[in-house]
Amino acid sequence: MTPRRLKSGERISLLLAAVVLAAFWIAVGTFAVREASRHDFLSFYTGARLAAEGRWGDLYDAGAQRAIQDSIVPGLPSLVPYIRPPVYALLVSPLAALEFATALKLWLAVQIILYCAIGFWIRRRYSEEGLLYWALFMPGAAGIMHGQDSTMILAVAAAGLILSERGRPAVAGLVWSLLFVKFHICAGLALALLAGRKSRQLTGFAIGGALLASVSIALVGAPGAGSYAAMLTSDNLDRLNPAPQKMTNILGMLAAAGIDSAWTALLAGIVVVGAMTAAAWKAPMWRVLSAGLAGGILIAPHAYIYDVTALLLPLVIAVQPDQPRSLRIAAFLLIAPVIPMMSLAQPPWSVLPALAVAALLAVLAATRRARLETVPVTACEAVRPAAG
Repeated sequence: MTPRRLKSGERISLLLAAVVLAAFWIAVGTFAVREASRHDFLSFYTGARLAAEGRWGDLYDAGAQRAIQDSIVPGLPSLVPYIRPPVYALLVSPLAALEFATALKLWLAVQIILYCAIGFWIRRRYSEEGLLYWALFMPGAAGIMHGQDSTMILAVAAAGLILSERGRPAVAGLVWSLLFVKFHICAGLALALLAGRKSRQLTGFAIGGALLASVSIALVGAPGAGSYAAMLTSDNLDRLNPAPQKMTNILGMLAAAGIDSAWTALLAGIVVVGAMTAAAWKAPMWRVLSAGLAGGILIAPHAYIYDVTALLLPLVIAVQPDQPRSLRIAAFLLIAPVIPMMSLAQPPWSVLPALAVAALLAVLAATRRARLETVPVTACEAVRPAAG
């Protein structure tokens, strides 16, 4: 597919609109970024400090984490737990060489530069229309504001898709295995690759994941792995889910509806897994990735609107003119900021982003046989179908 040819006036108008939207998100971010220093990035920096000091046995010790956080941000109401795998603490440990404030600035700068680079790439492939979609996308901006690493997760997801469509499926799987650092989200991708019969991608994904898991266990040992499991299953992590009714997943939808039923959550999870399998079954690679990420977000025990950032490239593909109309609408509901911004509201409005992700997955499943798409990842070049 070749992007619609735009007139010079259209290109300029779209470019100006994208610049204005980017400036808006920057302005909003200046007010919201304080939360990053007291929540998400504080968690990452805590893990980095413990790793840099070689205190692997204390990595998941609540007392050790709290002591570091009290020294950085006195007066925190409760612990902001570090819950990523040990290998992630190793990767971010260089941040501990910097003072917290400096490390935060560097972290935000890297996220912004990377997100802008992705926007530039989208513009090259999908013209100024693609750039406008990038600029509209609220989850990406929210992730940066909160000090999250969602832009890096997006880069990994996009890189794997591009490698897959360029005939390097095993390498794509290895790249996607980096999503292991956010394993509660990437579990859906493994199932989607299996359903989509993407055996070479799945092999690379499994090998990479096994290597990262092995490194993690080697770093903390069996006792550390036990401490990690205990922390993940603890009922005392208030700051991990400060507003469950605003999560972009099944649990968020149930919390917003006032439903506290494990059986209902299990039934909904089964429905999501079924839809994810149907959407990915023998589908083109971009649909497999879309189904895996959307389904993974919905069934994850912890997912917020910034986790939707990983879906940006599949969403841009889904709104292209050669896709089914229902799919274009479902994708645009997540690209346009109105529904994603409802994650900031109170119930019942806060449930809309999760419903939009569910709608995207449902439409992907319903339109799987609608047409055999040529995947427009590299829109200005001929792309051979993905192997595997």
